[in-house]
Amino acid sequence: MNELTGKVAPSIFNLTFMRNLDIGENQLEGTLPFDLGFMLPNLNVLSIGLNRFTRSIPTSISNSSSLQHIQLACNNFHGQVPSLRKLSKTSQIVISENFLGNEQSNYLDFAIVNSSMLYQFDIYQNNFKGVFPHVICNFMILEY
Repeated sequence: MNELTGKVAPSIFNLTFMRNLDIGENQLEGTLPFDLGFMLPNLNVLSIGLNRFTRSIPTSISNSSSLQHIQLACNNFHGQVPSLRKLSKTSQIVISENFLGNEQSNYLDFAIVNSSMLYQFDIYQNNFKGVFPHVICNFMILEY
């Protein structure tokens, strides 16, 4: 574990050819840019878990269609998870230990579709409630 603190320099999000962004296990804070998916369209790995990021997960994240690993656990994200429909190459989605959802039914409707490579889907310790979406059943390989 590093001990980096403060906010991430906005210029890092201008590196449009970046493939891996792993700044997890620090004490970084702030918000992710709303247009993150447009700024980093070639991103394969987004790993920012175990930090202090706040607000919501940007809806533009699905525009990073090459994303394979999404690790956003143990932050202070809240609100609804954006649609992840375009992320057909994703094998890992870890959004546990945040404040996502709002304890209302069907707040887990971010409808992941066509992610046949998914092997890890962690959503525990959030505020989700309701019926587990039936589209999750389209996965070929899923560990929990």
